[in-house]
Amino acid sequence: MAVLLRPGTASAFQSACRPFTPAVPLAAAAILLRDHGRYRGEAMLLRDRLSEQIGVTEADWQKIHELLRLSWLSLWNAVNPTIPSP
Repeated sequence: MAVLLRPGTASAFQSACRPFTPAVPLAAAAILLRDHGRYRGEAMLLRDRLSEQIGVTEADWQKIHELLRLSWLSLWNAVNPTIPSP
């Protein structure tokens, strides 16, 4: 279903999206996903900063890998709160 949003039609848009509203309110979802975003963002910034400066070493890639692993685990735990992390 395509919904075109025109000025003054926010309530119509919200009504159209209501069937797809998640069970978890958006504020709660933001809290659950905060660590995932923080770890992922830190990994991306580290990679970008190092590649612009001196290049990325093997140790740097290991740190980036660990940040991305933590990001994934955080995301897994946020969307699967009753299932142990893989």
